[in-house]
Amino acid sequence: MKSFHFKLIIMLFLMTLCLNLSLQAQVWSDLRSKAAPESFFWIQGFSEMPKVKWSEEVWVSWYGRRFHGRRTANGERYNQHAMTCASRTLAFGTILEVKNVDNGKVVRLRVNDRGPYHRRRVLDLSKAAAKKLGFVKRGVTKVVYRIVELPE
Repeated sequence: MKSFHFKLIIMLFLMTLCLNLSLQAQVWSDLRSKAAPESFFWIQGFSEMPKVKWSEEVWVSWYGRRFHGRRTANGERYNQHAMTCASRTLAFGTILEVKNVDNGKVVRLRVNDRGPYHRRRVLDLSKAAAKKLGFVKRGVTKVVYRIVELPE
């Protein structure tokens, strides 16, 4: 009797797993067949990149010397001289194009950390990125950004 119950439970588990996988496949095919909204881009595994417009204006800050050499959320060492940034939602390895609204300067950054931990800010940039965008002395600025490349 125990063997029968065990086999029944295993069979139900496998059926549920198959149903879940087929639903995921349907969702992915729907996302690939039409341009997905930006809120879906953080999902890892989405390989085809539709043309993306600039985001709305958001506040960003930068972080540097105090964290230089420490481990980031993805495990690598933080380098304040690299063109990287932190995001709460975007997948590690996502490449962003960030444009300073005040002066029009543009940089490409790779997401390698989690943050910022200030609720009104969307991204934390490395010191090098802040320098190229021209807001190191101010500490914060308004930018627009777009996703250029998603991780494999």
